[in-house]
Amino acid sequence: MTFEDVERARMALYTKRQGIINKALLIGGSFIGLIILVMLPKLINSSSFLFMLPFLLFPVVFALVITLIIIAFATRKEAVAYKNAYKTYFVAAGLGRVFSDLTYNQDLGIQRAVVAEVMTTADRYSSNDYMTGSYKNINFTQADVHIEEKHESRDSDGHTHTTYVTIFRGRFLIFDFKRNFDFNLQVSTRRFYGERPPKSNGLKFRRIETESNEFNRSFNIYAQNGTDALYILDPAFMEKIQNLYNSCGKEFLLTFMNKKLYIAINDGNDSFEPPVSCKYPLDEKAEIAKVEKDTKLITNFVDSLKLDRYYKGGAK
Repeated sequence: MTFEDVERARMALYTKRQGIINKALLIGGSFIGLIILVMLPKLINSSSFLFMLPFLLFPVVFALVITLIIIAFATRKEAVAYKNAYKTYFVAAGLGRVFSDLTYNQDLGIQRAVVAEVMTTADRYSSNDYMTGSYKNINFTQADVHIEEKHESRDSDGHTHTTYVTIFRGRFLIFDFKRNFDFNLQVSTRRFYGERPPKSNGLKFRRIETESNEFNRSFNIYAQNGTDALYILDPAFMEKIQNLYNSCGKEFLLTFMNKKLYIAINDGNDSFEPPVSCKYPLDEKAEIAKVEKDTKLITNFVDSLKLDRYYKGGAK
């Protein structure tokens, strides 16, 4: 796969979309013009003109919606080809430069039951962009996760309306360690929605506080044993977590449990995606930089918290 292959796929998608749009404009414009030609003379001097104006605009909106639906279905093959080419050239290659033993599949995701171990999965769940690899000798799994909560309301006629509200859209990561932690601990930013303190070996996590008022204001802390948690959450380690939060500006959750570190980052984004518009040629350097930025969100947790030192036998 080369950059020219990605550009050809982008151009094929854009050309087909533009062709459909041009046909829709020709047909829809003629249809709307005919309606206006027939109705406008009758309404121009009528007091009901302002009342009828929304009905004149309805064909325009209807034609636009139909066109968007047709574009989505008619260009599905080209859209998939473009996305696959982009992710092969930019994403897979970029990840391979940072991680060892990398596997990547944009269509797979992390199973719901795994995520539910440490946070709510609410009413509707989806996941994609699944990858596994190793960074600083720590094996990890990562995927995009989207979680929605169902809300129901009744109108004045007694009809029930259901809507789904996003409560989490971002990354979910699992780092595997070859040794058990000497503690089980969960730390989440105060505004992180959906934390679920887990059970481990039949012991419940309970809410604790540290001696740092700043840290307590920023984070919710849960542990099975408050003494052990406070021993691990020494001033140096709390400072690392606080600095990470201040630098990334994202709501996140960390759960150290049973040889694994679970990380959920609610940044509202789908990672490693091509530009929404395919009209303009891709800027190769800019796209490489974007993938590097998405990749750094993974490595930053390991580097900032110095997690590889736990892997080697204890926090330092």
